[in-house]
Amino acid sequence: MSDRPHSSAVATAHARNTQRAWTLGGSLALVAVVLDASLVGPWFDQGFARTLLLAAALIVFAFGIRGSGSVTGRRPVGTIALCLLALTLVIDWLLGLSLNWSIVPLTVSVAAMQVLLIMQYALALVAAERIGRLAIVPRPWNWAPAIAVGVLALVAALTAVVSVVSRDALMVLALFLGNVGGVIGTAALVGLGVLAIVLGDRAGRGHPASPSS
Repeated sequence: MSDRPHSSAVATAHARNTQRAWTLGGSLALVAVVLDASLVGPWFDQGFARTLLLAAALIVFAFGIRGSGSVTGRRPVGTIALCLLALTLVIDWLLGLSLNWSIVPLTVSVAAMQVLLIMQYALALVAAERIGRLAIVPRPWNWAPAIAVGVLALVAALTAVVSVVSRDALMVLALFLGNVGGVIGTAALVGLGVLAIVLGDRAGRGHPASPSS
């Protein structure tokens, strides 16, 4: 009997911290989208700010707040995948910077960015699969990241294939697919950000956010 108040307090703290983690992670992702769409002065490095926001969102989702709210339950595979994905975002920005300032030869920068892109999709797929399997995010929303990453990976693969074999009209198709990928990526980021905030609110109101297995 004496354990019940303690258990209730722990559950309440867990729910509140989960709400804070998911709300913070989702908000960071949405602010990153806003930065992409906004026009800012030359004194503000828009790309760097967006990169830091997205990387921070991934870290928050990976570890949660005070031990609660980790979408991977802090299990090694999914958590490491999210952390490495955050790191690749920063590296990608640095490569873009080196390309703009001609610090690294063009061919080296382009090749490195292509390899990094493949790594990002691989890490995102691993993390999304873990999030779906562990089901710490309530069902059926636990598979939302996997669906988003899967669609983006498919469009990216089609774009890559068409770009390699493209001639004339196919070049237009490659450009179209590239633009579609950008739109889908933005929509997926907005959708996942909003979903994280909504699910965080539900968790804070007492809905469970723990593995059901």
